Amino acid sequence: MDKEIQLNELRTLLTQLCGSFRQDGPVISELRAIGAERIFPCLRELFSDRDVELRCQAALAVFYVDPTRGMDLLLPAMNDPEWGVRVQICGLLHDIADERAVQPLIQIMKTDPRPMVRNTAAYALGGIGDPSAIPALIEALDNDHEPDELGHTASGCAQTALDNILKTNHARIKFADGLCTMQPKQLDIDKLKSEAIEVYRSL
Repeated sequence: MDKEIQLNELRTLLTQLCGSFRQDGPVISELRAIGAERIFPCLRELFSDRDVELRCQAALAVFYVDPTRGMDLLLPAMNDPEWGVRVQICGLLHDIADERAVQPLIQIMKTDPRPMVRNTAAYALGGIGDPSAIPALIEALDNDHEPDELGHTASGCAQTALDNILKTNHARIKFADGLCTMQPKQLDIDKLKSEAIEVYRSL
C-alpha cells in the first residue's frame, strides 16, 4: 500500500476522531492497532496539511496512540501558524505531563500573541508540575492580564498552575478526585508567590 493511500485512509480516520470521546472507542483502537511506527510518519506529514482541523486531529491521534513517543511531533507543532492548533497542543501537553515540554511551554506563555494560547500554556505547566516553571509563572501572574475570548487571563491560569505545582489550595480547592471548586477566601497572592519561590530555591 503506497503512502498516498495510507494518508487518505488516515485522513478518513481522523475525521471520525473528534466524535470519539472514549479511550477504548473503535477509531482510537484502530489507530493504536496501526501502531506508532507506521502511523507517526504519516502524522508528521499531516501536521503540515492546509486543513487546520486535520492538524488538530493529527495531534489528538499522537496523544491517543503513543504520547510519550510522539513528543517530537507535538513540540514543533506548538509553533503552528493557527492559534487553535497551538491551544490544542498546549492542552494535550497538560494531560501528557512530560517534562520535555516545560521550556517550550514557558516560551509560548511568554511570547504567543494570543491570550488563550498563553493561558493554556500556563495551565499545561501546572499539569506537568515541574517547579522549574515557577519563575516564569510568577512573571505571568504579575504581568499578563489580557483576557481571552472566555475572559480568562494568563495571570489567573498561572495562579492555579502554581497551586498545582505546590499542591496547595490558595487559588482554588482541589479535591482528591481531581475536581475543583472556587476558593471562597480572597487569594493571598504574596503568600502564594513566597511559597512558590521557596520551593524553587530548594531545587
